[in-house]
Amino acid sequence: MKLTTGWSEPAPGVVLITPAGIGLVRVLGLVFAVPGGYFGYQFLDGVVHPSTMTIAGWVMLPVIAAVFLVPGWIILFGRKRTRLDVSRREAAEELDFLVYARRKVTAIPRDAHVMLRYEAGSRDSNVYMLHVYLDVSTAAPAGRGSATLMLLSLFGATQKPALEFAHKVAGLFGIDVQDRCVESGEVTAAGVVVDRLGPDEAA
Repeated sequence: MKLTTGWSEPAPGVVLITPAGIGLVRVLGLVFAVPGGYFGYQFLDGVVHPSTMTIAGWVMLPVIAAVFLVPGWIILFGRKRTRLDVSRREAAEELDFLVYARRKVTAIPRDAHVMLRYEAGSRDSNVYMLHVYLDVSTAAPAGRGSATLMLLSLFGATQKPALEFAHKVAGLFGIDVQDRCVESGEVTAAGVVVDRLGPDEAA
């Protein structure tokens, strides 16, 4: 499986990362939006012609329309992206649904790192995707800290593109890459540490 990640630089020192496979996901959104639009139209037609509506129609049509339209809207118009600001040493996770937007900004400490590890797609799945995280965990006294993993991208089983991507991100902030992947043997969702790579080391 080959996945590509969008990488653009809208301004000097600013990188915008967008997830792969968006086109196929939008098709799924249509699967929800089309029936939702149909039931929504039937409800609006009933509002214009109330004599044609039953009590069940007044109650059920808007509910059914919402059940389909809400996820359809989220899938069709939702935008997720990660904005990396090198000068400010910040990473912002942005969610935009046209009518609502959320932005979470996280500072990138000097001891942060980019991490790769395999994770199963679901509990019943034998397919493992390569996840690339920005680990901005912070240390605290008495061994207490705040663990924060920001998912940057997903890749198929091939490790090289993911590792190249990880080094590209790490190079922006002068941090290292932790490779928690194995090429053979049992792979768990927690990952297995097999190497620790500096930002200037080749894959």
